[in-house]
Amino acid sequence: MVTLPYVFMIFFITLGPLKTIPAFAGLTAAMPPNERRMLAFKGVAMATGVVLFVVFGASVLRENWKVSWGALAFATGLMLLLASLKAVSTVFAPHEVDTLPPTPHTTSKGLLLSPVVIPTIVTAYGVA
Repeated sequence: MVTLPYVFMIFFITLGPLKTIPAFAGLTAAMPPNERRMLAFKGVAMATGVVLFVVFGASVLRENWKVSWGALAFATGLMLLLASLKAVSTVFAPHEVDTLPPTPHTTSKGLLLSPVVIPTIVTAYGVA
């Protein structure tokens, strides 16, 4: 039987709340403190909604669409492989390969869903 501490430990390891602190600080360095605080609260609320949808809504969708557990495990493995390959390839890729120059996000609205909620708070590993 799965206990609550076990579930908490798995979520803590996969979602990694401590890794979001430096990423959030870097993304919001130019923002005023009150706007940064509101973005943090909204980001946590939206990330909670995404995780709850994945936990409860995805199982209903899986049953309705008749997706087997094997197909779900394969898709999860493929998603983790692609996320890992992207992380590794960006380390070795030269900076000239970037197709679009990075655009600075100056408002909290432009930062909320991406990159604050997905992939900073809710990572591919957390969804898997």
